[in-house]
Amino acid sequence: MTIETLFRHNGYPNKLIQRTKHRVLYHDQNRSNNTRTGSKKKHETTYISLPFIDDTLARRVDGAVRSSGLNARVAWVSGKTLGKHLTRSALMSPPCPAGSKRCNTCEAGLAGRCHIKNAVYKITCNLCSENPATYIGESKRRVRDRFNEHLRDAKNHTKDTPLGDHTARKHPDSSIGPTSFSISIVRVCKDVADLKISESVEIRNQRPSLNTQTSSWPLLYPPPYTPNG
Repeated sequence: MTIETLFRHNGYPNKLIQRTKHRVLYHDQNRSNNTRTGSKKKHETTYISLPFIDDTLARRVDGAVRSSGLNARVAWVSGKTLGKHLTRSALMSPPCPAGSKRCNTCEAGLAGRCHIKNAVYKITCNLCSENPATYIGESKRRVRDRFNEHLRDAKNHTKDTPLGDHTARKHPDSSIGPTSFSISIVRVCKDVADLKISESVEIRNQRPSLNTQTSSWPLLYPPPYTPNG
């Protein structure tokens, strides 16, 4: 299995694959040109930055990169660590952009953090007495903007939306407000690829009841079997 096929089978976006492929091949071509022209410039290793999903995939990708003969290495970007939880760049959280006005997202559990962007989030229904329904989503925009849309769907019982269908079916006579749900940040991501893959991994692992799709992007787990793998 080639590196490109391995990436594609595990949900990495085509744009990221092609950009990485071009970077590695361009670097390798320059190295060959320098050798032919007698250049003594030091050959540097090309590093490919990829979000870490699990140990099995990491071993397969590292093995494929080594066997390719390219002067490249994979730099795996880890998820949440204890240091990230405990370390902050500011003494106080930035204020809510709503100012003195009511912020639905702050009331639902994200006080002082409703402005976060590029995040995977989890919504839990507080109206459910047993086995609360949950939903996992992602947003490149501020989480507060996305939560307001979810809350509006829940209030209006909007069809073909996760919270709208849920409240219409399970809580048709309930008064819906921001405290009807709880929202939490699962992961803050660095780019679109990290965002989509992280959402898919969390949906796969947590199996939220309100997610009709199994993942944002398809993830094969365990990784596909190949005779030479």
